[in-house]
Amino acid sequence: MNTEPNHSPKVFFSYCHTDASTMGFFATLLRDQGAICPWIETERLEPPAKYRPAILAAILESDVVALFLSTAYLASEFCLMEAYIARSMGKRVIPVMIEDGISFKNLTDYPETKGLEDLFALCCQVDGTSLRVMDLPLSLEAAMQRFISDVRKTPVPPLAGLAYVAYPSSETVFATNLTLQLRELGIGTWIMTLDVPFGAHWREFQVQALAKARALIMVMNEGLTRSRYVRTELLLAEARGIPVMPVMGEGLKGDDAAMRRMRSELGASPDHRILFDHNHFPAHGRWDTLADQLGKHLF
Repeated sequence: MNTEPNHSPKVFFSYCHTDASTMGFFATLLRDQGAICPWIETERLEPPAKYRPAILAAILESDVVALFLSTAYLASEFCLMEAYIARSMGKRVIPVMIEDGISFKNLTDYPETKGLEDLFALCCQVDGTSLRVMDLPLSLEAAMQRFISDVRKTPVPPLAGLAYVAYPSSETVFATNLTLQLRELGIGTWIMTLDVPFGAHWREFQVQALAKARALIMVMNEGLTRSRYVRTELLLAEARGIPVMPVMGEGLKGDDAAMRRMRSELGASPDHRILFDHNHFPAHGRWDTLADQLGKHLF
């Protein structure tokens, strides 16, 4: 794939005709940015064109294939065939979830889409103002800029020597804002919501980033011990011997009862005991002290 800054990648849109309005809205947003003109079947083909050979050729010529996943898409043999061809030909695939009625678990029910649940996706339940990446809301402009940036370059492995930010899903927004504030203070950080490219295998990126990190920031909240992803992150950090710095999440601010329940959960879990024994940085929004502590390990 060409990664030159001025290269306009060839992006194939795979969608079910019943989802044409959502796909069209997405395509309009991309075109308004002026960087990508996606290949859309209804715009490129007219009768008596032979649809299947033309679509096959378009997929083979594409750099990226965006799959607009919905209940209707998964019920369409033709749509599933497009997904299968794109993946079989080694194309970079970006899942775009466009319906609340399906989840990543639904993708495992079909051989053609099984494995897509491990790719970093854009959630596009369009409400006219925002999209989502994981549980992080994005403005339409920010989402499109990120999509364009990601499709124009080949994903590269995470950098070494950064502070890895881990968090439960309930603290996605807080953890992302914390990451951005630390970057403004000159601290190199890595977080999934900002640093996994669309279409990349997010589990692999997580492990690679943590394997290269020099510190782990753990954003805390009640129920933390029930997250298997957080548990894996914590155990890997402990095995590597890097410092762990717990930070109180937004959900704990001013809630002493929730704090007590969380500490009880941590104390009862051998895998999370390290968090129980550490001093916790409060969720106060000023991160100079945390940045100073991180600086001792990163520089």
